[in-house]
Amino acid sequence: MDYVQGLSYADNTFDFVHIRFLVLALREDQWPMTIKELARVTKPGGMIQMTELDINPLDTDCQPFHVVTIVHAVCEKKGQDPRIVLELERMLLVTKRVKVIQTEDGSCDTSQLDDGSDRETARKFHWDYVET
Repeated sequence: MDYVQGLSYADNTFDFVHIRFLVLALREDQWPMTIKELARVTKPGGMIQMTELDINPLDTDCQPFHVVTIVHAVCEKKGQDPRIVLELERMLLVTKRVKVIQTEDGSCDTSQLDDGSDRETARKFHWDYVET
């Protein structure tokens, strides 16, 4: 699907539209058109569900932080915003076709505990990095 060039569906086609993890697929300037297209093809009273990552490390003293730093640098060179998720609700509201009924966010703590041992999540992320 090419959201940026316009979706090949008529207006008000779908009751439910779902997208996910486009944060590293779209440039920052492509997001407004993508959001506009999602709103256009969703029927009045329909639902748009978006699942995106906010690529932002909470702890600067952990292995994932170093990977995220590299991801941010690559995104900048490609014209992407790894924190675009912070703007998505505003972009949806600008279409004037969308009423935001629910937003959720969460974080994943990959830091160490005070005693120096890793949290289970930190171990899983570390394992992923080692395996890669």
